[in-house]
Amino acid sequence: MTSKFKIKRIKVPYGALERLSAQERYALFILGHIFNEIMALNRMVLLCQPKDTSLRSSAVKAGFSFNGMFYLRLLAGKLYESSLILRSKEVSAFLKAHCFPHLKFDGIATLKEFNKKTSQCKWLNAARNGHAMHYPTFEQTHPTLQRLQEGGAGFEFFVGDRHGETLFWSSDVLASAAFASEANSVDHGEALKQIFDDLNEISRLLLDLTAESINAFVVHHWRGDKKYSDAVKVRDVSTFEIPDFSRFELPYFVFVEKLDAAERPDD
Repeated sequence: MTSKFKIKRIKVPYGALERLSAQERYALFILGHIFNEIMALNRMVLLCQPKDTSLRSSAVKAGFSFNGMFYLRLLAGKLYESSLILRSKEVSAFLKAHCFPHLKFDGIATLKEFNKKTSQCKWLNAARNGHAMHYPTFEQTHPTLQRLQEGGAGFEFFVGDRHGETLFWSSDVLASAAFASEANSVDHGEALKQIFDDLNEISRLLLDLTAESINAFVVHHWRGDKKYSDAVKVRDVSTFEIPDFSRFELPYFVFVEKLDAAERPDD
């Protein structure tokens, strides 16, 4: 099921930006980049949760699990990286000079709350260094390897006719468990709950802060008498179809119809 979607295109002309320094323009653009990635990764995490698992095979469930944990690790890493960017002198100065004075809420307090949340989330740094932006070392996976050995776990994977139809299941179990153990090394279920709760709260603060700050900057430049070349432009975009998020999901195993047809032998 799809729905027709209406959206606007807003342009802040260069004439309105040229009074900014290069550092300030960097801050504006990078705030938008952070918002885009954090929003996209949150969507990916949700889309990797299957809508109905009752009739799904173990391979399908394993594929959804891999996708979800993969995007969760990326989200954790990007949230940690975003906290460093928001603390940088360029972005901090831009927010305080061009955004916070025009916000309807206390931007400084929100930024402090975001920084506090990321600082108090002790597992976030380890997750970024060992699981999101890098692969885990032997030392980071050793406790999980021991638990798998104690449980008599073998090495399992799913394989089809092509490499693209392969999922190394046991490898994902190891990677996911090692990642979760950064939050709680004793209870895997509680670890995942903490990870979801922490990332959801940090994402909410960051998305609100970046979107509202950019909006405040744009609205401030929108007001007042300006020559046309410097004025903010708002245009309607032609409607287009979008899928129903509540019905949409992102599986691991997919096929390419044209490719499959080309490789299928003649009847």
